[in-house]
Amino acid sequence: GIMRQRLVSDALVEWTADGSHVPDLSLWPDEDGQIGGALRREVDYTLAVVSGVRAHDVIPLDQACWGVAAAEAVEQALHTRQPVTVGSPGLSLR
Repeated sequence: GIMRQRLVSDALVEWTADGSHVPDLSLWPDEDGQIGGALRREVDYTLAVVSGVRAHDVIPLDQACWGVAAAEAVEQALHTRQPVTVGSPGLSLR
């Protein structure tokens, strides 16, 4: 098949011999009848690490903590309408 996106405002369309399809590019797309996508994979990974099913081998612990701090900073910035700076070894976000 062919995938094409002409303009930023256009949807991504896949054309195949069977017709056309517009994939769901949202955070929780439907994949074969189940919720999928990157966010779902992150939630599943986090639950597996927290429950001891697997080691935190995808992202280093300090970066994971930085991600939580960044999310909290976004929430704080939304409430205060002021920039919030988050720092971590080797990483900074403003």
